[in-house]
Amino acid sequence: MIVKFPLPLDGCVKCFDEVVSLGYNEDVDIQQIRTFTTMDSHEEKLDRIIQESKENEARELAKRKAREIKEQKTGRTTNSSFTTGFGPGQDSYGSGMTGMGDQSSKGFSGFNEAKMHKEEETNFYERSTARRDNKRKTGMTFGKEKNKSNIFSNIIEQEKKTMGNPIFSPPSATEEQSFEATEPVRIKLEERCNIRCERDGSLTQFEVQGALTISISDPDYSRLILKMSGGVGSMKTVLPPKMDKGKWKKQKTICFKDTNQAFAIGSSNKQTLLKWKLRTNDEDYLPLQLNFWPEERNGRSVITCDYSVEQLPDGMVLNDVMIIFPGCEAQPDITSLEGETQYDRQDCELQWRVGQVSQGDDGAIEFSVPEVESDGFFPISISFNSDSLYSGFALESVVTLENEEVDCNVTSELITQKFEIS
Repeated sequence: MIVKFPLPLDGCVKCFDEVVSLGYNEDVDIQQIRTFTTMDSHEEKLDRIIQESKENEARELAKRKAREIKEQKTGRTTNSSFTTGFGPGQDSYGSGMTGMGDQSSKGFSGFNEAKMHKEEETNFYERSTARRDNKRKTGMTFGKEKNKSNIFSNIIEQEKKTMGNPIFSPPSATEEQSFEATEPVRIKLEERCNIRCERDGSLTQFEVQGALTISISDPDYSRLILKMSGGVGSMKTVLPPKMDKGKWKKQKTICFKDTNQAFAIGSSNKQTLLKWKLRTNDEDYLPLQLNFWPEERNGRSVITCDYSVEQLPDGMVLNDVMIIFPGCEAQPDITSLEGETQYDRQDCELQWRVGQVSQGDDGAIEFSVPEVESDGFFPISISFNSDSLYSGFALESVVTLENEEVDCNVTSELITQKFEIS
């Protein structure tokens, strides 16, 4: 109808809105229409995942049934050929009777085979139809609570049975929280650190870059005020141009200059509200100190290495700490160890998996490999993550313009982008 009788877009939208709302008029602009039509549905995504898994299961079942039918046909053909080939050793009279018997048995067995094949196809068709009807009955339904965690927990359990339990748990806590979160507002504080040290332990580079992002799924919470706490004095902070920088400097409050301005809606519309950077050469910020000591003994390189944690911020805990030693051309011989190790033959490196460490912890490892120049063991890489931030930033509260508290899902994470000793 729009092609046949062209009308302005604004007129079409108003007419359509009047038809749907039975005469009730509401002023809606193009930006709001675009926002409403592009809103993301978490239930729809989950239903799509379930639908795809069911379709894949049906395809696998169809392939398996086809293979079974083919194997049954092959087995019957082999048996019939064995029966018909038994007679020619008799005399002419016997061979003639055998031939007649073979022909009749062939015809009878062929009839039975066709009948059984038809029954199998009919049963398979009925099961497929039942599965399709079942899919139609269990389609996407809004407002119905679903058990979201069972699907992924079953997959994880199957992987544990086939591959064994991993050293570290596969999903992080922040990933599980972000998946299972039902709050309309999600806020994430993330920091990435770049650290470089000399072989003698002196710090040459320490840089932390952080960002605060927000995503909102409910239009009722599109106008919010965020109140922050913490922060290091030497740190630089940057806000988007539309944010009120005066309130941030005085009250550490993040809000729009224009109170009528609203956040974009939809889980895919993540917005960065704050960025910060911390750069220093002060060794007091070094999260972990490493002492690497190589020696040559009887044609082998003997490595003694220990770490100590002495300068972490208050309350910070480092998770999944791993130290990687390159230059191991052969399987290292571990003499003493605190933690776990894994040898990567492809990259010729030894991975020392320390695990979780906190203020005051230490540990050591000693291993030997065929003689290697000491330079071959560098650069040594270190990786870790933490729920605490170097900046000390924390979200105190999230409120509406009417000063009403808003429940939101808040996560914070510190990860290493690069930590090398060279």
